[in-house]
Amino acid sequence: MNLEQNRLETFNDWPADAPVSSERIARAGFFYTKRDYQVECFACGMNLSEWNYGDQVMARHRALNPQCPFVLSSTSSGNVPAVDQLRTVPSTSSLDYRNEEVRLSSFVNWPKPDIVTPEDLARAGFYSLRTSDNTKCAFCHGVVRAWELNDIPDVEHKRHFPMCPFVTSIINPRLESSRTPGHRPEQEATFKNVNLIGDTVTGSLNELGVQKHNGPKRADFGTIESRLRSFASWSPHLIQTPDVLAQAGFYYEGLGDQVRCFHCDGGLRNWDPDDDPWTEHARWFPRCSFVNLVKGQEFVTACQIDTGLSPSTTSCKQKHTFNLLIFIALGDAIRTCIIPWVKC
Repeated sequence: MNLEQNRLETFNDWPADAPVSSERIARAGFFYTKRDYQVECFACGMNLSEWNYGDQVMARHRALNPQCPFVLSSTSSGNVPAVDQLRTVPSTSSLDYRNEEVRLSSFVNWPKPDIVTPEDLARAGFYSLRTSDNTKCAFCHGVVRAWELNDIPDVEHKRHFPMCPFVTSIINPRLESSRTPGHRPEQEATFKNVNLIGDTVTGSLNELGVQKHNGPKRADFGTIESRLRSFASWSPHLIQTPDVLAQAGFYYEGLGDQVRCFHCDGGLRNWDPDDDPWTEHARWFPRCSFVNLVKGQEFVTACQIDTGLSPSTTSCKQKHTFNLLIFIALGDAIRTCIIPWVKC
């Protein structure tokens, strides 16, 4: 498996909805084991199975096993990189895909013009890899494929690669400006249990089945690698490892075993040996958009059914998270009134 092309061929049945493309994983030294999302490094044998949208595979490889021969030197490890087919075509070898017109010109013989148009794809930062319907962002190099009817390139780009510079600087403002405000009197007549104050909606959103979405509270911890770095002083005696916690969205606050989610800002501590970070995250912070995106609503609901949460809970961690749960249900208006950690 030292040949990148051979590693890439193991991904022929890689799930189409996987958060990370097979090309990026194979390039980072991994081949597919055919078990769920598990991959293995050909040089050090390390396995990875948990993936998040926007993962930087090589950076994650380096962070988890810096002594891997492939990480230390891809050449001396025996790795043979695959030939980039695009580079064998003289007419495209020096093209700057950061230019929208150049991206648009790459969609020659695009196989799905009735599903999604080349114009929309190019406008969203993608150019065609000319293999099936694989497209690649010219800025974050993320690959999106398996386009389906009603897919919106801007939305898909943001969903898969939220930290892409093109998404944050171009797509996000464009999506925000495309929202057409509803007619306020009609809204007030329809939703009598909601108060509209300026552009802020207050009231019982739960009764409407509405979950308000906010961006990550700590964008600087938006990648697994940045969260892993925060665990430099994490106790090695704890069952929960930095890798598992970081994958579940947590970064270390440097005190005891306190961790906090980069997205919803929910904090947990006093970990028990049998606590699973993903389960605890979903159990205590079910409205976290990161958990819902990565694990799905069914997983979150299952964790809620099994929670056994009650006001009389005596565990310090559970008292803390119960307070946070009340805080989240009440909304952002009183966020600064809640003390983030409960002292035992």
